[in-house]
Amino acid sequence: MGRDLIPTHGIFSANSTMEGSMPDSLFSREFQSVFSQVRDAGGTPKAFPSPIDWRDQGISFLMVDRFNNTRSTPPQALRRSDLLRFSRATLWGLRTSWPTSRGPGAGATWLSPVLKNVPLEEGTYHGYGIHHSLRADPRFANDPSHADDELRSLVDAAHQLGLYVILDIVLNHTGNVFAYQWDVGEKTCLDSKGAEASFRRVA
Repeated sequence: MGRDLIPTHGIFSANSTMEGSMPDSLFSREFQSVFSQVRDAGGTPKAFPSPIDWRDQGISFLMVDRFNNTRSTPPQALRRSDLLRFSRATLWGLRTSWPTSRGPGAGATWLSPVLKNVPLEEGTYHGYGIHHSLRADPRFANDPSHADDELRSLVDAAHQLGLYVILDIVLNHTGNVFAYQWDVGEKTCLDSKGAEASFRRVA
C-alpha cells in the first residue's frame, strides 16, 4: 500500500477504446523507474523472518464483501438477484466485528483480496478481478478516496488484538481488463440461447 509507484496514464473506456497510454512491457520506462527505486534503496535486500512459527497459528478466512455491511441499517440479507454483486460490506465493518469474529484459537485472519478490482465489474465482489495491484478497492471503504488508509487502520486494529493478517494477493491473472476478438458465428461465441455473446467488455 502507500504511494502509487506505477504511474497510471490512461484507462480503458466502456466502448473498448484506450484513452492516453499505459505501460505495456516490463521494459517500459515507467516500470524500469520503479525497479530503479527499489534497487537504489541501498544495501542487499534480505528476507525478513516471521517472529513466530506460523504452523502453530489457527487461521480463519473472511470474505470482506460478505462479512459485515455497516452501511445497511438494520443489516439485511442479500436478495437472490443480488448474490453476484457487491453487498457493500466494508473494511470498517470487519474491524468493528473482529473482537467477536476471530474464532476459537484463531491467531491469524486470511482476508479475501482487498486490492482494487475492475470498477465496472459488479461480479468481482470476491476480489479476484484485480485491476490495480497497489491500491485498495474503494468499494470496501467508508470513504472511497481513503481506501488505502482504511486498510492500514484495519491491519493496525488487528495487531492491537494480537491478530495476524494474511492478504490474499492474485499474481497469476487479472480482472476483465481486455477483450478477445472472436470470429462471428464461431460456436464458442454463442450463449446458451444461440445468440452472439459479447466478449468486448473492458474496464
